[in-house]
Parts: sequence; C-alpha cells; structure tokens
Amino acid sequence: MRLTKFLWSVAIIGFSIGLVGFWDRLYSGLISHNTGSYLSWGLLVAGYMYFIGLSAGAFLLSTLVYVFKVKK
Repeated sequence: MRLTKFLWSVAIIGFSIGLVGFWDRLYSGLISHNTGSYLSWGLLVAGYMYFIGLSAGAFLLSTLVYVFKVKK
C-alpha cells in the first residue's frame, strides 16, 4: 500500500513536469530550443534516431516472443 502511494506521487510529479514542458512547447514553439544552433539541431536529430531505434528494437523483440514463440 505504501509503495502504491509512492508510485502515484512519482507519476503525478512526472505528469506535472511533462505538462509544464507541453505548455512551453505550445506557447513558445521551437524558440525555447534555440534551433539556430547546430548543437541543438544535432541533439534533436540524435534523440529522434535513438528513440526510433529503441522502438524498432522493442517491436522486433515483442514479435519474436509473441508471434514466433521464442522463449530464450
């Protein structure tokens, strides 16, 4: 019961931080990213590539487990 309350509080704090970031993105757009610099563009592109690779790997792993019934 105590762990559940802790996890809910962490989730609410994380949601609040995400909501602030979402509001900032809606209000100021890409101005807060300083996209006139090569460094910030590079970080955005590297982040996109990383998360695309991560999602592709997760998809392949779940395909192996659930479709092809690979145990190990």
